[in-house]
Amino acid sequence: MKKINFIMYLFCLLLCSCTEKCNEEHVDVTICNNSSEKIYYAVEFGRNIPKGDSLKSSSFRYKDYFVSLDAGQKDAIDFQKRYLYDGLQMLIIKSSTMDMYDNKSFYEADDVCDKRFILSYNELEKMGFTIQYEDDF
Repeated sequence: MKKINFIMYLFCLLLCSCTEKCNEEHVDVTICNNSSEKIYYAVEFGRNIPKGDSLKSSSFRYKDYFVSLDAGQKDAIDFQKRYLYDGLQMLIIKSSTMDMYDNKSFYEADDVCDKRFILSYNELEKMGFTIQYEDDF
């Protein structure tokens, strides 16, 4: 009987914590690839944003951390709003750049990123929570 009561207690705790998290406000941040080639992107939250400009100062040192997005496509990323208050960093690498590196050389590379966005919550809000990536000619 004690085991059943304990299991029920744990279930109630789990249910309460899930309900609390489900009620948190969410925001979709959209990335639009307006360029002529596929891109790869990765996102970090404000507390994790490094000070340096190189990929080595980022958490994303492996190619597997990046998500692909074809030319002319867009992708919406669902965030809990509270994580965006500290800002957001988005790293973008063009397909042609990504193809120049194998996994080891990508890890060791210093300046792989083609574009880096560091945005505060207010900047994201002014942009309509949409990040536009375009070719730089």
